[in-house]
Amino acid sequence: MDTAFDNPSHLVVVQHGLWGSASHVDYLAAQIRKRLGSDAVVHAAKANEYSRSSQGIQVCGDGLVEEILEVASRLPSLTKFSIFGYSLGGLISRYAIGKLLERGFFDRLEPTNLVMVVSPIMGVRRSPKSLINRVQNFTTSRFAGLSGREMLLEDNCLYGDGSAPLLFVLAHPGSSFYEALKLFRRRTCYANALNDQLVPFCTASLSTRNPYVGASARRPVDPRYPHVIGVRALGLSDSDLGSGRIWAPSASRRLHVADSSSSAG
Repeated sequence: MDTAFDNPSHLVVVQHGLWGSASHVDYLAAQIRKRLGSDAVVHAAKANEYSRSSQGIQVCGDGLVEEILEVASRLPSLTKFSIFGYSLGGLISRYAIGKLLERGFFDRLEPTNLVMVVSPIMGVRRSPKSLINRVQNFTTSRFAGLSGREMLLEDNCLYGDGSAPLLFVLAHPGSSFYEALKLFRRRTCYANALNDQLVPFCTASLSTRNPYVGASARRPVDPRYPHVIGVRALGLSDSDLGSGRIWAPSASRRLHVADSSSSAG
């Protein structure tokens, strides 16, 4: 944790992805620190490093909650809270904010930014029509532990009078996870437009189709950010998946699309 400042008002937590560690998000944490300045303390989470990240989103989320509460208890000057999740870390963060809401955390701190970077919000299950898809489903289920089965929607999470895959529960309008999501002032997800085989555009962007497939020209929206080729608001129609709607509390969320075919800095 960055302890350079005695009285920060803004706690920013960064959660790494599957099989990752706090050191994997050092660059991201440094850029956030640079952008927000001396008023923010940036904490790279350590509760779910390496193999622990495969033990399930609930286990990881509960561990992250305890870590956040412990860090916040040592910083009485805090008034704002933001969280960044990379890949699986985005789902862990989504679970954690619901539990933080249940424990009254947001009675003290204002939920400010929730950012998910190439996170499989709708899971990673692929149609079994092709051999490569069946192999990827099998590999994810066998080698990513319970976290993998949750991303494949193969788990059963107790909820209400029944059970459902955890990702469904996170998106249910009556859940604390959904209610916590609505509290954040800004909710942003980043998706790779092309060439991301593990977390494709649609699941990271809450979209039913990828408009960038076959596009001949992909120009940056801002020369300062050459890898960002699209920014748009997400409304209900973007996430309407037939029988259910996934994570659509308001149109204030923004989707930032990165061109993964370019060299990343």
